[in-house]
Amino acid sequence: MDTVREIMRTELVTVGPDMSVHDLARLLADNEISGAPVVDVDGEVLGVVSMTDVVRLTGSESDIHVAPRLLVPGEFPIEAPSEDEYEEAQDVVDYFQQAHASLVTPRLAGDGAAGNDLDRYDVGEIMTPANFHIHPDSDLRQLAAFLLRGRIHRALVMEDDRLVWIVTTVDLLRTLAGST
Repeated sequence: MDTVREIMRTELVTVGPDMSVHDLARLLADNEISGAPVVDVDGEVLGVVSMTDVVRLTGSESDIHVAPRLLVPGEFPIEAPSEDEYEEAQDVVDYFQQAHASLVTPRLAGDGAAGNDLDRYDVGEIMTPANFHIHPDSDLRQLAAFLLRGRIHRALVMEDDRLVWIVTTVDLLRTLAGST
């Protein structure tokens, strides 16, 4: 059976926590990707950010929540939930906001102008400070179960505590469909 190593993306796009949300949106669109790992200057993974995070920020909802910026590099306070923990949650953001409220702050609550100036916010304010990682030698069945359990669309591929690539649901589906 194929392994994650055999299907993972070879070009890794990462972003820093200080990048503006406007620049993030442009980078993701230019690279035709929906999200990226957030790393510090030493390459330590701080979390993950996606276009969903950008959409949440620009939404007109009055209950926009963003993650705090300060995390200790290499320390991940949240792991993907187990199947029984995640049974009732609607999506991964809801899970983290409910189960780990101390890691989320409503700094932008009620700010209806959030979408008007994406340069006012940076990646560190909207990223999910979580480590969704899998080993490159995991088989595709393990990858599928991992993505389903966490209801996520991308997993960081870590080897020897180092980010080496990223694998997405599209990579998995492309492999299962037999196309390259």
